[in-house]
Amino acid sequence: MKNLKNLFFFLAFLASQILFSISPSVSHAGTEVTVPQKGATTEQTGFLFEIEKNGFKSFVFGTIHTGFSPAQLMDARTTQIIKKSRRIYVEADISDVAKSDKAIEDEGFYKGDKKLAQSIDAKNYDLYRSILVDRGQFLSIQEYEIARPWLIAMLIPIADSLVESYPLLKFGSDIKIIKLSKEYVIPLIEIEGIANQAQFFSSMADDVERVYFSSYVDLVKNKIIYGRIFKEISAWTSSDFESLENLMVDARQKKDAYSSFYFKNVIDERNKKFIKMIANASNNASGGFFAVGCEHLAGVSGVVHGLRDRGYSVKQIKY
Repeated sequence: MKNLKNLFFFLAFLASQILFSISPSVSHAGTEVTVPQKGATTEQTGFLFEIEKNGFKSFVFGTIHTGFSPAQLMDARTTQIIKKSRRIYVEADISDVAKSDKAIEDEGFYKGDKKLAQSIDAKNYDLYRSILVDRGQFLSIQEYEIARPWLIAMLIPIADSLVESYPLLKFGSDIKIIKLSKEYVIPLIEIEGIANQAQFFSSMADDVERVYFSSYVDLVKNKIIYGRIFKEISAWTSSDFESLENLMVDARQKKDAYSSFYFKNVIDERNKKFIKMIANASNNASGGFFAVGCEHLAGVSGVVHGLRDRGYSVKQIKY
């Protein structure tokens, strides 16, 4: 691939819950972007939770995978807890470039004679070829022709934001956590891994993938969920967990194909895996620090509620 390296794939998949909502430049032209500042609210409820069962304590932290540069920062208390942890768990080790590249090569492209043009309409095919191949040069024309629709959907906001100098795409808190694990020689454990994340999308049936892509494009063009990304970053940088929960409740009301797929598969099904993994890893063991995307913590299907159902005392660390 020409320029499709670890940065782009990580931001594409791992940040999918917020990046899918961003439209190409043709949709956000003229939009004024206000960068949220850390600690902007007067009441900060935070995304850090202490979990305890049978006297064994660990922490669960809701990360922001990408965003404006302030979203790269974490408060001093969370940083100190990370430094003192015995084990750190992340969704995927985004610093492993080789794994990222292999995952894209293995899962992001059609095998055999199938082509992208058979799966998306001609208008979108030409538009996205212009952004990804002609302007951004993220894919060669040969790669674009065999790319899977789900990969194109993830790459569009990334490529477009970089081509247009759109100030959104920065590494979020995940990379900071990974760097701390290496700096303080703390074992880093992947909850999923990039290869498994890519396989999650590549396993979609062709008809599901086509509907998924089409619905996503409609949402982008109509700006239906365009503001969600900014609200989510604002909630995180303001340590306002309640605002995130309200945002998730509102987003779940959408009845389009993309939203239905997203909340069922990207959020709820993965939440079950995260809850089980955290419970198993923290059973009769203290000192774990579990970092998952902040959307996975919220709601009745979220990690916080799920751990309480398993008998954990879950205490939100407030600021």
